Amino acid sequence: MIPYIGDFAEDEEIYHYFNTFDSNDPSASVTTTDLADADIFVYKDGSITDIVTDGATVVLNFDGRTGLHKITIATNAHADYSVGSDYMVMVNGITVDAATINAGLFTFSIENRYNAAADDLANGTDGLGALKTLIDTAQTDLDTITGTAGVLIGTDAANVTEISDAVWDEAQSGHTTAGTFGEIATEIASVLVDTGEIGTAGAGLTNLGASGNDWNTVTPDAAGVAPTAAEIETEVWDALQSAHVIADSMGAMATELALIPTTAMRGTDSAATSAKQDTMETTLNAAATTAELNKVPKSDGTTSWNSTALTAIENEVWDGLQSAHVGAGSMGVIASEIATLQSDVTAVKVPTDKMVFTKANELDVNTKSINDAEVIGDGNATPWDGI
Repeated sequence: MIPYIGDFAEDEEIYHYFNTFDSNDPSASVTTTDLADADIFVYKDGSITDIVTDGATVVLNFDGRTGLHKITIATNAHADYSVGSDYMVMVNGITVDAATINAGLFTFSIENRYNAAADDLANGTDGLGALKTLIDTAQTDLDTITGTAGVLIGTDAANVTEISDAVWDEAQSGHTTAGTFGEIATEIASVLVDTGEIGTAGAGLTNLGASGNDWNTVTPDAAGVAPTAAEIETEVWDALQSAHVIADSMGAMATELALIPTTAMRGTDSAATSAKQDTMETTLNAAATTAELNKVPKSDGTTSWNSTALTAIENEVWDGLQSAHVGAGSMGVIASEIATLQSDVTAVKVPTDKMVFTKANELDVNTKSINDAEVIGDGNATPWDGI
C-alpha cells in the first residue's frame, strides 16, 4: 500500500524517506545502483501524464546509511503543484539487488483536506471566529480604559498630561449648553469684541456724550462732556430706591433692609450674648487656619493639588460599586460585559485546551471514517481498512 504522507501548504518543500533491501531471507539493506533525479515521476490527480518539471531530487544512502534514501519535492517548481490537488510519487526502472523495480513511493496533497478547526475559526456566528471578535472588542475596550500602554488612565503622568491637553484644546463651539464653560467662553469672546469696540484707554467712549446721546445731566458739566467717576458715584448713591424695585435687585433688597427694626433684638443686647458671639468668632477663625484650608484640593496655578484629598477622591471613584453605575455606555456596563466575556472565554477554553497541535497550525485528529466508511485498521500491519 502506498502511504499518504499528508496535506501540505502551496509551494512547500516535501521530504520523504524510503528503504531498499536485497532478496535474501532475512533481507538486508542494500543500495540502488542507478536511481537518479530523472527516475522520479510525479502524477497529479490520477493523470497518466507526469509533471515534466517536477522539482524532485534524491539523496542515495542518506547520511551514509546504506539502503536509506531521501526524496525532496519542491512544489514551487511548477504551476501544476496547485491548491486542491492530490499527487503520487514513484520511481521507475531502478536496480536493487540486480532486479529492476518500478514502485509507487508515496502520495500527498496540497491544501486538499477538510480542516474542521479552520472552519470553526472562520465561523463568525458561534465558532472560534465569534470568540475572536469578542476578544478583539474586549481588547479595544481595555485599550480605552487603560490606554495601549496598559496603564490605568489617570494614574500615569503622561495620561494626565494628555487628558489635560485634550480638555484645553477642545473646540469651544462643540460645548454650548447653558451654564457650561463652553457657554462662558462664548460670553467672554463677546466681551472681548465689546472691549475692542471701546478701544485702548477708553478711546471708544468719546461718543458717549455726543449731541443727541447726552446722558450727563450733572451740573456743571456741559452737554457732550463725559462725567467723572465722582459724578457717577453721586448719581448712583443718590438715586431714589423707590425707582428700582425689580425682584432681586439692589433696590428691592434696600426695601427689605428698611423693614428690619432699628431697635436691638431680644438677646442681642446682653453681655452673655456678646460673649457667645465672641466665642463663635474665635472658633470660626481657628477653623479657617492655613493647615485646614490646605486640605481643600485646588489647582489655581499658584497652589498645588492636596495629595491627601486627591487620594480620598480617587479611592471613592475606584471603590464605587459597579452595580450602582449601569447607565448605557458607562464604565459600569463595560465592566459587566468584561465579566461576562471572561466567563465565556473560560467556558470555551475548556475544550480548546484539549486540542493538540504536534505540527504547527495542524490539529491532531483520529480518523474514524473515510467517505462514510468506518476505519477499522490497527495502524500497524493493516493501517487502513474500511467496512
